[in-house]
Amino acid sequence: MSNKSIKILEIVGTIDGGGVGAVVYNYLLHMDKSGLDIDILAFRNEKNKIGKPQFLEKKFKDIGVNVIYIDHRNQGYRKHFKYYNSILKKGNYDIVHCHFGIWSTPYLYIAKKNEVKIRIAHSHVAVPEYKGLKGVLLEHSRSFLNYVTTDRFACGEEAGKYLWKNKKFVVMNNAIDISKFKFNENKRRSVRHELGIEKEQICIGNIGRFCYQKNQDFCIDMLNDLKRIPFKAIFVGDGEDFKKIKQKSKSYSLDNKIKFLGLRNDVPDLLQAIDILIMPSRYEGLPVVAVEAQTSGVPVIFSDHIAVESKILPESAFLPIDNINVWTQEVEKLGSMKIDRKGAWKKSVKSGYDIDCQARWLKEYYLDRVFQSINQ
Repeated sequence: MSNKSIKILEIVGTIDGGGVGAVVYNYLLHMDKSGLDIDILAFRNEKNKIGKPQFLEKKFKDIGVNVIYIDHRNQGYRKHFKYYNSILKKGNYDIVHCHFGIWSTPYLYIAKKNEVKIRIAHSHVAVPEYKGLKGVLLEHSRSFLNYVTTDRFACGEEAGKYLWKNKKFVVMNNAIDISKFKFNENKRRSVRHELGIEKEQICIGNIGRFCYQKNQDFCIDMLNDLKRIPFKAIFVGDGEDFKKIKQKSKSYSLDNKIKFLGLRNDVPDLLQAIDILIMPSRYEGLPVVAVEAQTSGVPVIFSDHIAVESKILPESAFLPIDNINVWTQEVEKLGSMKIDRKGAWKKSVKSGYDIDCQARWLKEYYLDRVFQSINQ
């Protein structure tokens, strides 16, 4: 292989906080990027207009990764894909790594037309994201996705089996910097004091984008039904449903019970203060925040629409989202338990979530695949 840098385009959608953008940032932050030239393709929606940097933009730029913005396809499909095509023509990429699951099809088709040798489609959810006609059409595009894809990725076994069926795929763990999330009693006390959480109160957390997928509506209903334990809840994140959820909390007179913290860059510290994380997602693959929480020794209550390999701690549980009562009972049960948080990080390392190891693996994978494509 020549000394020319390998050019990589990571297509991630928005980079306004958590989710896929955070996974990719974490990998690239811990990766030795020598010999690599990496671009991020991020989407603007109605909220993220031209001139407004998204949350992770500066972080990507600070580690030497270029950010390219494009209007979301919902603002005009023809314009969107025409501009994307021009990006590929100018970029001369060796690898396009698209993190859209079944929606990767048009992006990798255009990449194939532009003779990009390595085209990775990455599944981040374990159940169908789309219903109705759109869901049917996307399901029918599955065989075409296999045609335009050279490498099949998934965040876990369930997400891989959902998208790739009986095809072989590679699991790329949603790894984290373990050292940031080790439990610290002093930090816990100081953060809880700052947030006004009393010693006897159980702190219930929800961290994620405020949207239909994450289902914060259910969280508010559940908290309104929670009567038998003293608690304080904190919600971290932003999104299209933020105002609606905040208003719903107010209508239930939960203002003194819930704090809405917005987007934060101190999630590792906030997790020290939290006792239970609730994730009633309508669909999900393997959420990073669940790995982070359990590394800090925080048990997670998952909806049963989240991949089972998300569970690291034995105290974490999966529950249906059609029954609020079983959630309140589980919260009450966990709230009364004494959980040893100090050694929880070891379980995450054992499960393969150490970002330093995983980032080395991903770079080697990229290099090996480009080398193979040159020598075919």
